[in-house]
Amino acid sequence: MKRFLGRNAHWLLFFIVGLSLLTGFTFMKNSVQGIIAGIFGLVGFAGAAYLAFFMERKKRT
Repeated sequence: MKRFLGRNAHWLLFFIVGLSLLTGFTFMKNSVQGIIAGIFGLVGFAGAAYLAFFMERKKRT
């Protein structure tokens, strides 16, 4: 189990952040705080996507 998490933790992070972003947009209110939270969620999702892409590219080289 430890080996599996060590090799695939970036995909787990990507999935959790993506799910959090999806639920955040589902229950988003039309307010300044909601828009700011959505922007921060998109930044976090982009960071997790970059991390997953970078880790997969590093594995293959």
